[in-house]
Amino acid sequence: MSILLLELDHIAVAVRTPQDLPLAVEHITQLLRERHQIRPGMPEPFLIKIQLDLTKKIVAIVGIMTVLPGSIASISLIVGGTGIMNIMLVSVAERIKEIGIRMSVSVKARDILLQFLIESVILSLGGGVMGIVVGVGVATLASALTQWPLRVSWGTIALAFTFAAVVGIFFGLYLARKAARLDPIQVLRYE
Repeated sequence: MSILLLELDHIAVAVRTPQDLPLAVEHITQLLRERHQIRPGMPEPFLIKIQLDLTKKIVAIVGIMTVLPGSIASISLIVGGTGIMNIMLVSVAERIKEIGIRMSVSVKARDILLQFLIESVILSLGGGVMGIVVGVGVATLASALTQWPLRVSWGTIALAFTFAAVVGIFFGLYLARKAARLDPIQVLRYE
């Protein structure tokens, strides 16, 4: 008579529905404790891993990885908008005499507003294009280095580009209105 000893590394078990999972784990634990002759209070020499738990962890990690870039992008847009506003502020301050002269020869306030608004939109769109180029370039490089697949969504790029334009208009509009409302007499006296 020979005795055959088997050593198992793992056993895969499937249940019909997720609701059956707790009962299945309980039955499997009880069966393994009986077969291994483990008395109550003794530690179990086996481990039961549930794929549902792993799936929940992966979903949580993916959720964090989705929110994190969005948060960074929001901060970047606010910083970029502040940069546009500062550039436009310097532009208005340096060209205050030009604005005064233009207003004194009957150039309408809306034309001055439009000029500065167009400048801020061009700045923001240029920054948006550069941001998209750098973002896609870094993502492509990271994909090549990590061997992870890269999927660039044109909808996301269009959304980012539109958002950059909106930020430029929002931050540039205030200073454009300020430039258009200057008093020509006060501006011509400005030194």
